Amino acid sequence: MMLAAFRLVYLLFLQALWAGEVAADPRCNCTSSWEQVRWEMSHIFRRDLDLGWLLNCLADYACEVPEEHHIAATLLTGDSMLCSEEILPQVTSSIPCPAGMLHYMLACCLQMWLKRRYRQSALYYEHGLGFLALTGGCLDGSKWPLWSGQVLKNWPRFLAAAFPPVPIVSEEKRADDVTYLAAGPRVDPSIRWWET
Repeated sequence: MMLAAFRLVYLLFLQALWAGEVAADPRCNCTSSWEQVRWEMSHIFRRDLDLGWLLNCLADYACEVPEEHHIAATLLTGDSMLCSEEILPQVTSSIPCPAGMLHYMLACCLQMWLKRRYRQSALYYEHGLGFLALTGGCLDGSKWPLWSGQVLKNWPRFLAAAFPPVPIVSEEKRADDVTYLAAGPRVDPSIRWWET
């Protein structure tokens, strides 16, 4: 009986110690402007939000976004969070908040998906995985809405959706005043690849 009580106290001690280390880890316990980023990401990556449905809804201009999802919809489609279609940040350990950058990269991935820029979307996801590695495991149990298993689970689902095994097609695209030819697989933009 005494041994069982000791084990329980020891396990509780380890759990409290681990929770303290997670909370104190600067890679996930980011301050100042990162608080605003975490607030924004908590709306996009809410556990009660079917993000696959929201992406489909936002791609369909006739869809009505419910009031409780307006902040997420505005962040993904509005001007408040602009993601570059050409330049991505460098994945480096000098970034003060890799957990925040991971979330921002995945939000940009979703934004590029909505713009039907699937290769750029893949680059953002890949950068997000780099920042996930830099979190050093502190993401799980932190105040950030995503956890590492969720990010890793959705990566192959994303790849299957963005690069389906279908014939390559070419299409003419326009950016600013330049017209160019792009080639790639025909992607179904309504496929629900993100699982919350």
